[in-house]
Amino acid sequence: MLCVCDDTIYVGSRTEGISGGWYYSGEESDIDAILPFFEEYDVHDAQFYLDEGIEKPNINENPWIYFTAYYTLLCSRKTFFAFYDEKFPGYMNIYCLPNTYFSSSKEPARAGHVYIENKSFQNLVRKTDAQDLNITTETTNQFQTNGPAVTERCFSSSFLFSKYESLVSDNIPCLYFDYWPPCAYDWTIRYKPNGWPKDEIINQIVSQKCMLAPVGHHDSSNKDVQFRLSVTGENLLFKHLNQVQVYCYILLKIILKDKLRPILTSDNKNILSSYCMKNVVFWCVERNLSIGRFLTLSVAYNYALES
Repeated sequence: MLCVCDDTIYVGSRTEGISGGWYYSGEESDIDAILPFFEEYDVHDAQFYLDEGIEKPNINENPWIYFTAYYTLLCSRKTFFAFYDEKFPGYMNIYCLPNTYFSSSKEPARAGHVYIENKSFQNLVRKTDAQDLNITTETTNQFQTNGPAVTERCFSSSFLFSKYESLVSDNIPCLYFDYWPPCAYDWTIRYKPNGWPKDEIINQIVSQKCMLAPVGHHDSSNKDVQFRLSVTGENLLFKHLNQVQVYCYILLKIILKDKLRPILTSDNKNILSSYCMKNVVFWCVERNLSIGRFLTLSVAYNYALES
């Protein structure tokens, strides 16, 4: 089993109310879907064993072969161990037993390294059924990687056109990671001048599972075996923005795509992303008392740009 359709998490422009068209360079917004893969796998935090003095598997693999096999037998579920990357907070390496293959595919999890290669996940993205747009089509077998995502293009047929592109979908295959990362602990306890988000919202976010997305840090020499931590509670934070704050974020995204991206060189186009813009808004709402109660879009927008 790869992933369960009911567990698919939709994020990105369409879920945020940005459909594209006359803005967004005239393009329709694509669909961004997080696909939780392999629910039959458990991903354990390996930090406990490291604290006990056990060396990482790239130094001594033997103990981890035993631990992984033991947990698999004990829990009757296949087991991975995840290791925090000390040089790149927010990124992890995932260990699995040698000669591990994903489900019924012939795609090896490891190839020349003790950790799982992130590209092995991107090769497993399945054909997508775009149910939310009432379109049921098969995608092409060709795909293009875009960060952790695999971009797939859906095609439909009509009376006038034999085949035309009807939908673009960015699918991000992820693993569940049921732990709160230490690098994010400070956010839960730090002083928030605006009192946002409230403690009960923070507790809800911490209680939700994290995801591990198959992409490495661009400055890392081991980026091929890194997975990026993603907090699933991001959508919950977005739902607790007021209308003006949401409009501010949408405006920042439009300016990024329509004004900034066209003037950036190809090497710098990915320096700024909509993810950066969203976190700017979150930071502004959390830190500034007056901005936390954005009364006008112009005030909100000016403050966000200054930040």
